[in-house]
Amino acid sequence: MALKKYNERLIELYVGSSEQKKKIQDAARANGSTTSKYILSIINEAGQEKKPAAINPTEVQDLKEENSHLAEELRDSERRVASLEAELRRMRNKEHIEPHGRAAYDPALLQALVDGPIHDHQLLDALGIDLQDYEAIRAVSAQLQSLEVTGLIKKISRGWVWQK
Repeated sequence: MALKKYNERLIELYVGSSEQKKKIQDAARANGSTTSKYILSIINEAGQEKKPAAINPTEVQDLKEENSHLAEELRDSERRVASLEAELRRMRNKEHIEPHGRAAYDPALLQALVDGPIHDHQLLDALGIDLQDYEAIRAVSAQLQSLEVTGLIKKISRGWVWQK
């Protein structure tokens, strides 16, 4: 029992078993301290905040440079994809512009027409055609005329409609 003057600092600790108590006491002795000091040292070590790992400024700079490089590669790839898509569209459109051309209809055009009434400007927008790309507009116009002649579509006040 502790002296009365130490009662304010007293904590009673119950361990799970007498074997556990013996292990703690043996560890304290092996550490060269009393059981109380040993337990307090463990509590203090566990309570210390762990500092975050130091940030290496050169590593951060390297990562920023790599990120910038990858972003530029992505932009280049996106420009290349857009260029290839435009070239593909020109090649497909060329078949519809040439006289006696026998080309398959643009699936995106057919889908837009089937989905419902659509005006010319909405159709060009849905196909991703730039209003300055006159060849692409001529090709779409040729396809629309061909579909209209065959009776598959009809132009009404609400735009082009698919004939069921």
